[in-house]
Amino acid sequence: MRFVIVFLLLVSANCFSDSQKYQFTRSALGPHIDFRVNSISDISIPLSILDGAKVAGIDGLVVILKNKSGFSVDTLTAKSIGYPDADMRLWPLYMLGQEPDSLLPVSYIDDVKKARAILRSNDPYKSGSFKTRNGRCFVLVGNNKSTIYITDDSNREFITTISATGMSEHDIQQYLLQGVF
Repeated sequence: MRFVIVFLLLVSANCFSDSQKYQFTRSALGPHIDFRVNSISDISIPLSILDGAKVAGIDGLVVILKNKSGFSVDTLTAKSIGYPDADMRLWPLYMLGQEPDSLLPVSYIDDVKKARAILRSNDPYKSGSFKTRNGRCFVLVGNNKSTIYITDDSNREFITTISATGMSEHDIQQYLLQGVF
């Protein structure tokens, strides 16, 4: 029995461990506006990038910057992907390449592989994660499109996704990741 408990603890620790640490330098955010996009994610956006931007709050947050790059913030739920019992805290790990447990439904594993293929079609050149106040932030940076997932350790039902288009890695770090709590 002890062996089983130790084994389950090791597997759980492995499931929630970093795939690879995403490195960036935290700096003072300066004047900003705070958005509460759902019950697990507060995001602060520097006012400097909102000059001339278009902002809409439609089932999330959409920001189109003056230079026509932009980002959207959405909530991805287990129910919305068709698997209401799925632990969404694992979804980013699957997108970063960890294979789903073979005990999961075959249809779920197939859907994970399809979603990963779509995400990988954006040719991410850098990925990793870092600890937030209440969970983890997972980052996949591509040349034109990047994806960020925010999880909460105490919430398995949904995660926050940020999709950035036309933003450089520097801009993503400076304007989006600095404001992820």
